[in-house]
Parts: sequence; structure tokens; C-alpha cells
Amino acid sequence: MLACAGAALAVILAIGVAGRLPSLIESDGPNAAAPAAALGPPIPADRLHATLDSEARKTFGHDAQGLEPSVFSATDGVGAALVAKDFDKASEATVTIAAVDQMFALSLRYAPSEFEGDKQENCENGLKMGIYLKCDVVSNEAGTFVSKIKAVFVDSTGGPSNTIASPSDDPDMGRAGFWYRHSVQRFDPSGQITSASEYVRANELAEAMGLFAVSEGDLVSLVSNAVLHLAEPPIGPCGYWVADTENVSCSRL
Repeated sequence: MLACAGAALAVILAIGVAGRLPSLIESDGPNAAAPAAALGPPIPADRLHATLDSEARKTFGHDAQGLEPSVFSATDGVGAALVAKDFDKASEATVTIAAVDQMFALSLRYAPSEFEGDKQENCENGLKMGIYLKCDVVSNEAGTFVSKIKAVFVDSTGGPSNTIASPSDDPDMGRAGFWYRHSVQRFDPSGQITSASEYVRANELAEAMGLFAVSEGDLVSLVSNAVLHLAEPPIGPCGYWVADTENVSCSRL
């Protein structure tokens, strides 16, 4: 369920924060988003899984316990899963790695609509609506970096659902705790969005903050990695390439 603005702000104020958590990404100082190198050559399609897995583990593998084999997905311009022969036309490539009460994700994608609008205004609106518990924006020559923390309910499989939770809500249907997601996105001038996320299981935000194993600086470094370059997908009749043009109209793109 979506949290109402009043409940979300009350929870934030209850932990001593005037409307938001302290900024972890700064425009200068020790937590500043470091300038990123220009993206290197695109990753060959048949190396996407291995490269994303390898680069993710360099960041996520230090403090996590029992990292499992990664799950890879590649999707087209409308989010439909692709088979291996079409990976070279993917609009998004993602690896997800599970660990003990943790999950990690690294994704590369092209989504022009996400470059629209004012990122700072979006953060402020998300905080007021209770969608985000923390949201910070920094822009420099490397692009725009957005750092967010949000809570979601636990789904029936024990993983994170897509349903936003307020920390004032009771865990849904008797399932213990929430999943808290800390993510950093880099909006590169080339049009690529690189996202790195850590998820932890916790009952409240303060507990989650103590469980996050990957520093924000490490997330920033990961999304700034020049190796992580997804080839821009070809353009189709309605936008980026889609595999099933017969069942997708332009109005849905």
C-alpha cells in the first residue's frame, strides 16, 4: 500500500530527521560523487551476464555472506524478456545476486523518459508522498547521480515485492519485516542509466541502516565504472526495438 505523506513524515521526524535523512552524496567533500570516466566499448552481447556478474561481485562480494549464483535478464523496449540471440538489442540488462537476508542488483538500461523532469523535484515529491525515505541528487560532468532508500513489503516467496511500505505499517499478512532498498543511479550523458542496489531485510529503517553492507561511495563507484556499457539498442517504429511487434502497438510504447 502507498504510505500517506503525513505518516511518512511522522516516521522520518520520529527518528530525528527534518523531512529527510542526512545527505550521503554531496556535491563536494568526502562523499562527493567522483567524476566518472567516459564509457568504454559496449560489452559484447554474449559477455553481458559474465561482465555484469564479475563487476558486481567486486563491489558486493566483500561483506555479503553466501553470495549465490547471479540471475541474469535482458529485456526489450517494453520490458519483455529476450532470448540470447536478441541480447544485442536489449534496452536493459540486469544481474541479481541473493545472499543471506540480502539481495544485490546491477542494471544497465536505456529509458529516455527517465531523463525527463527535475530530479531534485522528483526526490522532494517522493519524500512527501512516502515513496522514498531518503533521496539525494548530485549533478556533475559525469552525469546525474540519484541515491534513494525505500521500503517494500515482503512477497509470498520471501523476496521484495513491488508494493511500497511505510515503516509505520505492520508487516503485511504476518510476514516479518520489510525489504529496504538502497540504490544509486547514474544518468550518463550518453543516455545510459546505470543502477546499483542493495536490499536488506529489517523491521525498521534504523535497523536497515545498520545492516547495509555496501557503502554509498562503493555504489557510486560501481555505477561510474566505464566497463559497464550496454550498446544502445536499435530504434524500432515506435521507439527502442521490441521483439514482438505484432502484439505491441505504438500507443503502448
